[in-house]
Amino acid sequence: MLGIGGGTGSAPSWLRDSDMRSKGVYLSGLDGSITKDRLEDFLESEGDAAVQEVVMVWDRTRKAPNGTCFVLFKDPDSVEKAMNLYNTGRATIYGSPFIICTLNVRVEGASEGTSASADVETRAKEEAQRKLDEKAMAQDLHAKAMEKQKNQKAAYGGSDMGMSHGNTVGR
Repeated sequence: MLGIGGGTGSAPSWLRDSDMRSKGVYLSGLDGSITKDRLEDFLESEGDAAVQEVVMVWDRTRKAPNGTCFVLFKDPDSVEKAMNLYNTGRATIYGSPFIICTLNVRVEGASEGTSASADVETRAKEEAQRKLDEKAMAQDLHAKAMEKQKNQKAAYGGSDMGMSHGNTVGR
């Protein structure tokens, strides 16, 4: 199982925003001992790219980086510079080559041209409505069960005889 960042299991929030994704890349095949700082230094010095954030992907079982990460750059030009670094064969750290890919993907739950916060707000409203609907259904079922118990009790002359926790016995 994979976790993003410090093993939290959630991807960087900026992946949900198409404008931010256009400034991001995915790296794979990284040496397991590579650090965020070393990777950032490499991309800035060798690729002349302006790094905003590096998010290492972690293997939760081993509690160690799994050799992949997401990088958010400060501008789209830095993405081109990083891709040029890869395309010219200069994407190697500690003598190990790695792969750089742009993030041309659709993220489930994200809307093109909207911010991540708007998507989160929409999902939160939908979840709140779902919980209200479930609560209303549970209350309705409870009311029906109470009515059934009341009717059963009336059928036995108002006593609890023959009833076990609201259910009739033998009828």
